[in-house]
Amino acid sequence: MEHGIPFNERYIRSCSASRSEGAKVTRELLAQHPEITAIIGYQDIVAFGVMRAIKDLGKTVGKDIAVVGFDDVAESADTNPALTSISVSAREIGRAAGEIILSRMEGDKQPYKSVVFPPKLVVRSSCG
Repeated sequence: MEHGIPFNERYIRSCSASRSEGAKVTRELLAQHPEITAIIGYQDIVAFGVMRAIKDLGKTVGKDIAVVGFDDVAESADTNPALTSISVSAREIGRAAGEIILSRMEGDKQPYKSVVFPPKLVVRSSCG
């Protein structure tokens, strides 16, 4: 690993995409592994639940436990603390897809091409 932190499969949890499920699995995870200092949610909505559970346990998000989400929804910037998230450029992807579809509808016969939008880490206060 890049920073010498080994992968530990015991820290992986699955849940549905909701705040309540994110909070539930976080409480279970931290009860079993209180040494954890960072949690990544596979969607921001899950990370919001993670943050709620951390607060409910009397810990401080961004100080005791860092939290990162994925998809950078608008609400991420408005939480307290603001959620660090990985942006997948949904608006740009949608715009590019629409342009390609319109081009095809207008008769464009160019070969298919790959369009890549690299993710961006949007650092906010949930990581300290």
